[in-house]
Amino acid sequence: MNNLKPLKKGRGRPKVDIQSKLTRKQKIFVKELVSNDGMITMREAAIKAGFPPTSAHTRAYEMTNPQICPHVVRAIQLYREELDEKYGVNYKRHLKDLQVIRDRALDNGAYSAAVQAEYRRGQAQGNIYINKSEIRNPMNRDTLKMLLNTRTKPPPKKESGFYQELKTAINRLPKRISLTRIENWMTLGIPDLLICDDKNLFHFVELKVTRGNVVKLSANQISWLTKHQKASVWVLVRTKDSVYLYNGKQSIDLRIKGLQLEPIFKMSMPFDWPKLFRLIFK
Repeated sequence: MNNLKPLKKGRGRPKVDIQSKLTRKQKIFVKELVSNDGMITMREAAIKAGFPPTSAHTRAYEMTNPQICPHVVRAIQLYREELDEKYGVNYKRHLKDLQVIRDRALDNGAYSAAVQAEYRRGQAQGNIYINKSEIRNPMNRDTLKMLLNTRTKPPPKKESGFYQELKTAINRLPKRISLTRIENWMTLGIPDLLICDDKNLFHFVELKVTRGNVVKLSANQISWLTKHQKASVWVLVRTKDSVYLYNGKQSIDLRIKGLQLEPIFKMSMPFDWPKLFRLIFK
């Protein structure tokens, strides 16, 4: 006689998509994580949302993974955009963010970044803004030909669209260059892209898309960029009609000043992608 019991229906994790509704705990997690960005960990946000401390780390990982909880990840992005538009950047937030950056850098052993953050805190009451400048160089024949053959497309609204734009530009280059998008949910702060140039040298690039002056770099991203500033690490910012290139060592000032910080290179449409990549690869 068969003593096996039939499986109960409906067991296991329910399927969710980007349109699924958030639970009460998920709503609290989103608000705690975004409102206290850089000041608390994802685990701490999960605990504040009511998840048990023993499973908070796992729940936080799941809620920030787009393959498991795409609706929560989308809610985090929308709430961040809402707060950016509502509050922007102010003096008190500058000081608070710099203190968090300093403390996080010390925890990670990035002492030079910690010193720089503390120094910037002392400067915050002064005139921290400088004028933008644009680097202009004549284009060669090949670059001009590529620009004339490039279709004008609407600007991307988020980093994934910016990545596709870069991928298309790299595929048009005559040299063999590989582009890898990094998706690492356990190591906070690591840049979005890893590029291997035609000389087999690696370059890390953090992508940002903004509709205003604010460039939202988290404390973890700033700590990683400044800790590895002697390597080829960059921040690439896309606006509606321009692209700004910054070196990783500029990340603290970029977080404070936004696009009023003088870039290494700025280009307007039509974009001179070959020149941008030459600056990164040199």
